[in-house]
Amino acid sequence: MIVIREANDIQSGKDYALLNAGRPKLRANLDTGHGGTFAATNGGKEGKAVVAYLEWQWRGNATAKAYILNGGLQKDDWVVKQANWS
Repeated sequence: MIVIREANDIQSGKDYALLNAGRPKLRANLDTGHGGTFAATNGGKEGKAVVAYLEWQWRGNATAKAYILNGGLQKDDWVVKQANWS
């Protein structure tokens, strides 16, 4: 998972492209600038996204997986690019 805080972060696009073809990958961009939203209550939108990702990956939480892969991030204003998730 690549989390981006600035829309003009060119390197993240290069990093995403370098990830192996056929492997699950996720690029999520929330244009908040370098400081992000972590100082907000419960980490703000970035905290919510990271916790959901970890709940899905570590605990197999289906609700968290749906938030990450089925439009929840986009509803919270993230720009998402993903591939190869089942």
